[in-house]
Parts: sequence; structure tokens; C-alpha cells
Amino acid sequence: MKTIMLLVLTVFILGNTEAQNCLQALKKGTKITYETSNYPMTIEVLGSNQAKMKQKEKDAIIEKHKSDILSGTIKPAVTSFVAEISNITETNGATEYEISSTFSGVVYKSYMACKSDSLYIYRIKGISYTVWNNDTLGFGLLGTQVLPISMKVGDATPGYSDIGESFPKTESRKVQHKFNVGEDYNPYSRYHTTYYGTVTASETWTSTAKYYKIFQGGNVAGEENVTINGKEYKSYIIGTETWTKFGTNFDIKVEEENYFDDLSYRMNHKISKQIVKAYTKGGKKSQAIINEVTGANEQGYVVSYKEDWFVPEIGTVKTITYDNYGNISSISKVTTIE
Repeated sequence: MKTIMLLVLTVFILGNTEAQNCLQALKKGTKITYETSNYPMTIEVLGSNQAKMKQKEKDAIIEKHKSDILSGTIKPAVTSFVAEISNITETNGATEYEISSTFSGVVYKSYMACKSDSLYIYRIKGISYTVWNNDTLGFGLLGTQVLPISMKVGDATPGYSDIGESFPKTESRKVQHKFNVGEDYNPYSRYHTTYYGTVTASETWTSTAKYYKIFQGGNVAGEENVTINGKEYKSYIIGTETWTKFGTNFDIKVEEENYFDDLSYRMNHKISKQIVKAYTKGGKKSQAIINEVTGANEQGYVVSYKEDWFVPEIGTVKTITYDNYGNISSISKVTTIE
């Protein structure tokens, strides 16, 4: 019995120590200043003609861009903002920290929570809606990042994901199309006639934009001491691959019309079918070009990378994001805590 009680007490003490270490540097009213440096994206440097470039030419531009970032030749656009711990609550064994930031007069809130031996980072609660001119255009769900308070080099961290979608938008339009159709094949006919020309088709276009971002499971790659306000903290560097897929889908319905009075050869149906086939083929070709330009993998995802410096007492204090070419796209860090 004494052995069991000692084991339970040891587990409790260890768990309580980890819980105490979770966000212990943050109190209600604490203000955190974040600074973000944004660099030009490699895809912008390559330009719209990159699909026509030879690989050797692209490699040279990419290497120079990377060198210019690392040497400081390319200066980032630097912005900063202040977040405040606006509330701390205890619910179901979890200590939740509400973080408020103001942008253009609007207050945005994110949250962190300590429970048992883990930190939960959720950037927004529930569904996030996209609103423009009082019109709700779509919605998004941001995944919760879970980080163990106690970690070591080589440990794995759980993955999470974001999803978003616009509400379908439908419009009708009339579009001119060229056609080239032939008669139904007749083996007893001596001639086969082909008809070509231009028709105006009535079409209904329904568009839906979607994105899906997967933060793959991370890996603790190293440890580093960081200094904030003259105080040194031990941080863990977590490397994570980010897979992103986005695009707009078009559902196009072509109304079959009587383009001609003579229906004996079913030309109207053939023309409408040809128009739909052209859109399908064009959509696949466009997606292939987009994947080539963005560097999407076989699954259609653009793979980038990020490194987070995680301090159990504070949360994430620094993040470096890299694009799919391996170049730095942004550096965010905590500069002051007061």
C-alpha cells in the first residue's frame, strides 16, 4: 500500500510541476509585443513566366534570392503589435488564457490553455466567418495545436489542420463558343459532313473557393536559450512541414439551346456536349499549370516548412517560416513581456 501511495504521489508531483511550468510567466494584464519580418516570396521573384523558364534559370534566381535574404541585402517589411492577457479562467481542470489584440479598431481574441502535462493553442474558438460589406462570404475552422510541456530533442509533437471554404456563388452569363461537330456516322453514307462556326451559349457558373492546410506532426530538433527583457529562458525548436492546398472550383452548366432550326443531326446536343468537354479539359490543364508554378506535390499540396521556438513558461516565442523553395518567408518573435 505504501509503495502504491508513493507512486501516486510521485506522479502527482511530476504532473503538478509540469502544470506549474505551463505559461507561468503570464498573468492577467501581461502585455506581449510581437515583431514580424516578412520577406518577398520566391514565387513573386520568379514571376509569372516561371512556367516557361528552364530549370537551370529558375535555380539561379532561387539561389540568388536565398543569398540576398541571408546576407541582409533584401530588407524585410517589419510590423509589430501588442497582445494582452485579458482574462484567465479555470474550467474542468484547465487554466485558460484569453489573449486580446486590436487591429484597425477591432479586437481579436485567441486562447491558450494548460491542462495536465500539455499546452493547447487555439487561435480562435469555433467557426470563423469571412465577412465583407456585411455579406458573409465563407467560413474557416482553425485546428488546435497541442504541445507537451515536458519534451526533449527527438520527441514528436501532434499535427493539426485548418480548413476553409467560401459559400457557393452563382451567376448566369452568355458566352460565345466555336464549335466543330460532324454528322452521326453512317457506314452506308458516301460522305461525312462536318459543321463549324460560332454559337452563343447560356451558362450557369457556380464557384466555390477552398483551402486546406495540414500542419504535419513536428519533431523537436534542438534546444536554445532565448533572452526576453533580460531574462533567459530555455526553448525547444520544433520543426514542422506545412502542406497547403487551395483553389477555386467551377461547376459550369451549359443550357442546351436550339442553335439551328434543323435538328436532324442532333447538332444542338453535340455542340453543348463539346462546350462542356472543353471546360473540363481546360480546367485540368489550368490545374496542372498552377501545380507546376506553385511546386505542388503529387497530392496537389504545396509543401513549406516552419520552425517554432517553444518556451513552456510563455508559449511560442519565435517562428521562422520557409516557402516551398527553402527560402525564409517570415520571422515572428516576442520582443518584450511586461
